[in-house]
Amino acid sequence: MSQTDVEHSIVPAVSPSAIDIISQPITLPCGLTLPNRLVKCPMQETQAKGPYFNPPIETFKNLYSLWAKSQYGLLITGQVQVDRRFLSISGDVCCHEGSLESETLELWREWARIAQADGTPCIVQLAHPGRMSPAGAGARPSDMRTLCPSEVPVQIGDTWLDKLALDKVLGTPKAMTVEEIDEVVGMFVRGAVVARDAGFAGCQLHGAHGFLVSQFLSPRTNRRNDEYGGSPEKRMKLLRRMITEVRAICPRPFCLSVKLNSADYMDKGEGLEIEEGLEQVRWLRECGMIDFVEISGGNAEQKNSGLHNSFGAKTVASAQKMKESTRIREAFYTAFADEVMKMESDVPVQLSGGFRTRTGMADAIHSRTCDLIGLGRSAVLEPELPRVVLLNPACDDEGALSKSHVVRGQWFSKMIPVKVIGGGLPIQFFYYNMRRLGNGLKSDPDISIPGMIAVSLLRRSPVDRESVDDLRPPKQQVSMQEVTRTAQTQLSACLPTQPTSMVSEPPPTMLATTKVALVLTTRSLKRSPHARFFLCPVDIVELKIPEYPTIIKTPMDLGTMERNLTAGHYVSIQQFVDDFLLMVDNAREFNGRHHPVDMAGRMLQVGFECMMKEVPGAEDVVWRRRQDDKAASKSLRCDGAEVRHDELVDGVSSNNTVPSSSLGPDRSVQREDAIVKAI
Repeated sequence: MSQTDVEHSIVPAVSPSAIDIISQPITLPCGLTLPNRLVKCPMQETQAKGPYFNPPIETFKNLYSLWAKSQYGLLITGQVQVDRRFLSISGDVCCHEGSLESETLELWREWARIAQADGTPCIVQLAHPGRMSPAGAGARPSDMRTLCPSEVPVQIGDTWLDKLALDKVLGTPKAMTVEEIDEVVGMFVRGAVVARDAGFAGCQLHGAHGFLVSQFLSPRTNRRNDEYGGSPEKRMKLLRRMITEVRAICPRPFCLSVKLNSADYMDKGEGLEIEEGLEQVRWLRECGMIDFVEISGGNAEQKNSGLHNSFGAKTVASAQKMKESTRIREAFYTAFADEVMKMESDVPVQLSGGFRTRTGMADAIHSRTCDLIGLGRSAVLEPELPRVVLLNPACDDEGALSKSHVVRGQWFSKMIPVKVIGGGLPIQFFYYNMRRLGNGLKSDPDISIPGMIAVSLLRRSPVDRESVDDLRPPKQQVSMQEVTRTAQTQLSACLPTQPTSMVSEPPPTMLATTKVALVLTTRSLKRSPHARFFLCPVDIVELKIPEYPTIIKTPMDLGTMERNLTAGHYVSIQQFVDDFLLMVDNAREFNGRHHPVDMAGRMLQVGFECMMKEVPGAEDVVWRRRQDDKAASKSLRCDGAEVRHDELVDGVSSNNTVPSSSLGPDRSVQREDAIVKAI
């Protein structure tokens, strides 16, 4: 064959498609083969019940069978705590001293069968929260302190209220003795044995996010000077012991993984730095006992981790195209993962956090940033995402992505002055949706934080203590009127029949969830700096403001609106909105346009309209405006650049500047001063 023939016979290499890359199987060092590169990340299901917190099979049948059918390459369970005294949140599953007994172990076996019914392997994440275990979450006695390598309390927030709340919820941890360390190691080994005997494919040791293993690895929380602290090597001793002792009892083909922080993402010198994090990963990939490493980052105290600060950022709405010349960096911690993948090791690396598109996932694998793609929040909001979208050839690359979303109603969490409480509300959004999945419902990605709290409060009410959703079909809401009718129907079988004329129809009422959301909205408005002119009582005569009662025919204020809500005077959202608009109209009618009170009313209305978007059922509200307001409202849009929602709620807008020439006559200024003084 001539040289020319050889050249013509060479077929140019074809770059693999994005769907081909993420669909590639991978075999772990233990011999376990994953059918593709997509991994369901561990997220706490919060569905177990005390005092033993065994796997809640009734809800896991729905939740894990859904994930099992969705064509993930691997499922990692939510956190399973190894000590039932110390849970990270109420509802954690726990592997306790009785988990190996036949009756309890059968629950674990059923869980493993459900999760792996369609051929997808599943491993159990084992964890211990250490100092991050809140009071009341587990079976810890009230006088027992949490555990930590050293006596280092959690610091979230700087106010005295933050410190008081942290002292009540978490307290100051106890520095662990060597005997307590030995006990914890034994608990992790027991957890691995339970996972193995139940039929799971393996387990993962949770060493990230500020939990106990992470506390030993971080110089911020590990200030010991013994064999478990004082140097990077000694800080690794607890994790090395756990790995060695688990592997001695559970040899391969049992899969063993570790989840580690890339860093604590705190101020320089305050926590685990990236350089030390890289050395920890290096040991894991070179020790010969680990089958894959998952990389994440941050903790409850962190300040700079993109993953933990991403609840308020709307996710991508379209996918980028894969190009050889351009990297798609949509995931967090990619720079750290790049350094990890430069190490010479056959141990795969899973990168979790931030992936949204098929092309972004494929680019990370193709460019050797990672081997496995971790999906957490997407697996909750769109549990069938791999089967329906990412691995579906019918979906082109541009449309192969998780739905764009943002956690709505974060103004409410910012409104709470205690950071340990307010800062934890966004993640509750995902716990709420996992509970919906466990109850056989679909996720609700559009529910806001206030709406979620309202639903939770209604579920705990005497009328419907178990589940509001049991009383209605999906995507419908139930009013207290309908609950009353249901109760009357159930009671009628036990009572004598009576004439129809004697049965009175209950008066119409507002949805309970809507009522709670409106109360929260009103209270948030009252905190706004623009609300100071609208807090006074209806009886304005006591303020001795000339002409006010005669000019304003129907006085209205925020306090009256809140009282009307709690007293049940509103039967529709429109009535509530009309009273608010009446209040704003009064401000203009009495003071005139461009007066500070009128401007404050208009600014308050912008914030009100923004918040009403979070209220269930407010889509059909009619926002009546005067003709001369339409032009002015263009510069006060809540979704525009001129006024931001956080400025409306937390501070005065930078654009809310009123020229001195528009302050009106002296009489108007005196009226304003009188109102402010009265407030």
